[in-house]
Amino acid sequence: MLTTQIAINDIGSAEDFLAAIEGTIRNFSDGDLVIGTVVQIDREEVLLDVGYKTEGVIPSR
Repeated sequence: MLTTQIAINDIGSAEDFLAAIEGTIRNFSDGDLVIGTVVQIDREEVLLDVGYKTEGVIPSR
């Protein structure tokens, strides 16, 4: 029981949690420059790994 209580106290407040999330999430807009790794190139698009859950998509034309 004591271990569970310590783990619950270690997570911090809801405000701390939201602040940590806001510090890691970035919204991209058209025209933003980003650094990434090219994953795939085909006739219609280029897939770019930008370090998020999904890849960025750049039209190849």
